[in-house]
Order: sequence, then structure tokens, then C-alpha cells
Amino acid sequence: RTGKTAVYYRKVAESMNDDWYDYTFRKYQYVKEEIEFFEYAVSRLSGRLPEVIRDMVVNGMQWKEAAAKYAVSEAMLTKYRRKALSELAALYEGRAKHTEDYLLS
Repeated sequence: RTGKTAVYYRKVAESMNDDWYDYTFRKYQYVKEEIEFFEYAVSRLSGRLPEVIRDMVVNGMQWKEAAAKYAVSEAMLTKYRRKALSELAALYEGRAKHTEDYLLS
């Protein structure tokens, strides 16, 4: 009876481990796709925005440091940020529309 219980426990544990692995892998794939799309979207921004946003968001550059590097005021960085957010919103909207069209076709 003890052996039967051990075999049953092992099967249950393996099943739970498989489920956890599948969940973790799906989560990893989702996060990876989101990061890849974000990097793509940043690269598609207009003008100087890709490099400015990459420095500030991805590399964590401080406002004063970015203002000095790009020879602009912090107010101009605020304008860059607003413009980037607007353009990113449009790119994400396009992505959602494309996904919706694909799923409904």
C-alpha cells in the first residue's frame, strides 16, 4: 500500500510540476513578446525620440543627464515624452487592431 501511495504521489507531483512549467513558460513567452514589441515600437518613433526614450526608459538616464546629452531643456524632454507616448499609443492600438482582425478572420 505504501508503494502504491508513493507512485500516486509521484504522478500527482509530476502533473503539478508539468502544469507549473507550462504556466511559467507561457508567462515567459508573453513577457518576452511584450518586451520585443516595446523595443520595436520605440525604434519606430519619429525623429530623435527612439534614442531619447531608449536612454531614459531602458537605460534609466536621469532627466538632467538626458537634457545635457541631447542639448535640450527638461521642458523639451517633457514634450518628447508626450509625443512618444502618443506615438506608442497609436502603435499599440494598431497592434491590438491587427490582433483582433486576425482572431476574427
